[in-house]
Amino acid sequence: MTPVDPERGTSAFRDVRGHRRQPGDLLARLWLLLILCLICCGLAGYQIAVRSLVHHVGVARGLGLAVLVLGLIVVGLFGWRLAAARLLNRWCARNGWSPAAERATWPWTAQQAQPDAVTVQFATVKTLQGLSVTVGALSWTRDGLGGSVEKSNGAGVFTVVRLPKSYPATAVQRRRIVRHRRTGEDEFLRRFRFIVDKPYFARQLADPALRVAHLTGRVPPWAIVDDELYTVVASRLPLRPTQVVTASEQALHLSRLLGVRPPESQ
Repeated sequence: MTPVDPERGTSAFRDVRGHRRQPGDLLARLWLLLILCLICCGLAGYQIAVRSLVHHVGVARGLGLAVLVLGLIVVGLFGWRLAAARLLNRWCARNGWSPAAERATWPWTAQQAQPDAVTVQFATVKTLQGLSVTVGALSWTRDGLGGSVEKSNGAGVFTVVRLPKSYPATAVQRRRIVRHRRTGEDEFLRRFRFIVDKPYFARQLADPALRVAHLTGRVPPWAIVDDELYTVVASRLPLRPTQVVTASEQALHLSRLLGVRPPESQ
């Protein structure tokens, strides 16, 4: 697909797939600094605790207790993820979501350079507002999702909406490198870029409502491949019922902004 600005009708975006996105604002840098400080403090505290144990109970017992604590933390994290998965399965069963684990081909499969670069860990499907919506968890490596995400490796929540017909390949991607804002510059074009085969959605992509939805986070970056629209939001946490609801609502809102309607309403 070719990066195109639908308002200008010319190629306006350079390929930035091979670059990392720099921190976009001061808040992101402060959060990163806070996380690093917490990690450093945690490691320092752990070392002090180990040294104190060694001093009071001896080297062998102190190291044994340290290993035991680490083991309990690992087991606790594993149990937490297992409990979250069971809770999600029960919630899906109660609310009419069906397993979609047997599906082998996904809308991003065609763009994968390596077949095993993306792994779907969980998927559930339900018909909402006349459209089939699939929500799940996945992980990717080696830039398996291309420009759909900002990092080459990661994990997250995906949503796939089956559209009533096929559309030209279209996507809105977040830029991995964001320049400092210039006077009078369009904030949407500064932070996002279009990838289109044909300008089918030119009017919708120029619509202020769609642009505001992206800038405010009401809809995530997305892509349309054939008759499916999909989104991916990065997250390392286990998939929760609230995320399933939020992801499906965002995807359906996005489909409405693009002018896509269920078959019975067309």
